[in-house]
Amino acid sequence: MSEQQSVGVMKELAGPIAHLVLNRPEQRNAMDTQSLEILLRHLREIEHDPAIRCVILRGAGKHFMAGADMKAFKESIDHSKVALRGLFEDHVLRDGNRFPQLMERMPQPIIASVRGGVIGGGLAMALSADMIIASDTAFFSASQVNLGLVPDGGVTWNLTRLVGPRHAKKLMFLGEPMSAVEAERIGLINQVVPDADLESATLELANKLAAKPRTSLSSIKQLVNDAARMTIAEALQREAKLVGDCVSHKDFNEGLAAFLEKRKPDFG
Repeated sequence: MSEQQSVGVMKELAGPIAHLVLNRPEQRNAMDTQSLEILLRHLREIEHDPAIRCVILRGAGKHFMAGADMKAFKESIDHSKVALRGLFEDHVLRDGNRFPQLMERMPQPIIASVRGGVIGGGLAMALSADMIIASDTAFFSASQVNLGLVPDGGVTWNLTRLVGPRHAKKLMFLGEPMSAVEAERIGLINQVVPDADLESATLELANKLAAKPRTSLSSIKQLVNDAARMTIAEALQREAKLVGDCVSHKDFNEGLAAFLEKRKPDFG
């Protein structure tokens, strides 16, 4: 496994799987400006690397991510109301809104592998992944209401789309933690596993995804992400176009040949 060290985020490559590790365990991986910039740089590199077939996003230590580093943010605050409003809006619009859009457009499936606290911006980051697998120690909290704020980073959109307005409002109105078991029950996450099995279960899922055809996975991701914004007629048109793209790719020839020859396809 090759590894790129950094202060806030590590990038590790293991064959077709990229591991992104939020690496501030002493701060429960709370995200500061420098760490976010490093994460965005790694995501852009992965986006344009055809050798990478799947991404695992996880936190070092006992927690996934406890949101923004509010201590670091407080040090930069100018207490005039105008400056403070501008600072928050700039932080959300310029910084906080970049990772969900980048993660959505990336062709690779992204798995958030979470344990411990998945709080505030950590919830936003996990929800921006395509799948979430959680340790039984994980808890999920849209806690911004307790600071007098509104969830950002796509939380309001993603939560509503995933679990419906009733569950979404409850999570965001109360700002209380939700267990991994309850999160799985309402469809917020894909799977709960014992904490000791989190890494192996995540890697098993990532290897399954990495063995699938890249063009198919990318097309499915586009269609599902855009489904809420399309009419059925628009969805059918997009499906037809992307089916055409897939048929024109070598992976389709391999998949068809493997089906006819009754063997496992090799999309490597």
